[in-house]
This record gives sequence, structure tokens and C-alpha cells, in this order.
Amino acid sequence: MTTESLPKDDIIDVAAEVIRSKGYQSTSVNDILAAANIGKGKFFHYFKTKHELGIAVVDRYIETWSLTLIENILRSSQEAEDRLQAMLNQTLEFYQDTNVKKGCPFGNLAVEMSEHDSAFRSKIDTFFDDWTVALGDTLSEIESIKSPYSYAQYMISTIEGSILLAKVKQSNEPLNNSITILKNATLPHKE
Repeated sequence: MTTESLPKDDIIDVAAEVIRSKGYQSTSVNDILAAANIGKGKFFHYFKTKHELGIAVVDRYIETWSLTLIENILRSSQEAEDRLQAMLNQTLEFYQDTNVKKGCPFGNLAVEMSEHDSAFRSKIDTFFDDWTVALGDTLSEIESIKSPYSYAQYMISTIEGSILLAKVKQSNEPLNNSITILKNATLPHKE
């Protein structure tokens, strides 16, 4: 397959990496064309505008993270403590090496686009709400957790804030520290 024949899904994947690295506003259609090694005709065959592609990127992130984090981990048949441990471990695994330097795809877009674009904001808000509910459902099964949905929001805020700090510091240390503290506070019997 030549790069000129890249399918729509592959163009979205390439665009997602460019946007995560440069930011949505700073990414031009030409940046995406160059990264995907395609011409304008191929781009405009699939997307009428950069905005349409940007929404497709957000949808791809939501699809991927909803499956990985919410369905496969938080809504699995494992014990609640094991699901929580798996979610925190998955977070650490994903944000190793260069991934932490790029930040959270949702956090990046939320910071950049929430004030300026209601379509981006609404989709990202819905994802965070879904994550909060799934995590709250998991936490509600742990006897020691009071106010599980508020605690879920606190945990997600802690994770997202530590990813932002890790991005600024270009170091995994803030995220590693936050995950360790969350594990110790929520799962004192788990390593």
C-alpha cells in the first residue's frame, strides 16, 4: 500500500499524533499532509475541514480510551480493588518515556480548546463524565470509600494534574508520585 492510499483511519491516527505533539491550533492541514505523506485530494476526500478531522481525532481517543480504560478495566469482572489497581497501573504504563512528555491527549485538548470550541469541550467533558461514573461505580464496591463519585472525580483530577505537571517537568516523577499516593490511600493492602 502506498502512503497516498492511506485509509481514513490511518490519517486520523497520524493526525492524532501530530495534534498531540503540536496542539490543535498550531497544527495545519499541511502538517498533517506531510506527516501522513498524502496530498490535499486525499485529505479532502475524507474531511471537509481541519475541524472535522479534529473531531474525528477526539472521537478516536474516546473510542480507544473508553474500550481500554472503562470497558476492559473498570467494567471488567475482576474485584473492585483489582480493577482500580489495573487502572492506575495502565495509567503509569501509558505515560512512560515520551508519552508523558506529550501529556494527556484529553487534557491537552481540554486546556487548548474548551474555551474556544463547544464541540471539542462537549466530547471531552462526556468522556471525563463516563470515566468518573465507571470509576465511581468501582469505588462504590470498596467499603472504606465514602462518597465514591466525588472520590472518583478527585482521583481523575489528581491523575490529570500530575500528567500536566509531568509534561511541564518532562519527567515521570510527578505522575509516579501521585499514583503511589493514590494506591496507598485507596488500596493500602495492595503493592
